[in-house]
Amino acid sequence: MLGQTGGHENYFLNNVLHGIRTASDDEIFTVVERQSPNWISADRYQDAVALLRRTTTGLNPAKG
Repeated sequence: MLGQTGGHENYFLNNVLHGIRTASDDEIFTVVERQSPNWISADRYQDAVALLRRTTTGLNPAKG
């Protein structure tokens, strides 16, 4: 998923936007943030990325 440019990341981020979350989302997004793939800054993903940044325990000291 990290190095993909075929839109496969869209599945994960679209699920997040529609409230479809799993227990693995924090871990997945923490890895994504560390790897910082090019698509993470794409305008079309900004809402999902912002939501994940607000809610991911490992990235939000207030949640941990």
